[in-house]
Amino acid sequence: MSLSKLSDEELMNRLRDGQDEALNQIIAHWERRLLAFAIRYTQNEADARDITQETFIKVYKNRKKYSVNGCFQSWIL
Repeated sequence: MSLSKLSDEELMNRLRDGQDEALNQIIAHWERRLLAFAIRYTQNEADARDITQETFIKVYKNRKKYSVNGCFQSWIL
């Protein structure tokens, strides 16, 4: 199955299991939404871009801690 067709939870499971390419799909799915959220929050596009980038770094660093029990959207935000 193509990674683009997997749910966020399935992608995180794959990322946690060492399939680093799953992060690319998570970024593709969430980048615009996270950036918009961060712009609304900070009112500063440069800061919002930094926050968005840091979020994906933290997703990768904390991939082993992710649990499917919760909502992915709540976890990433």
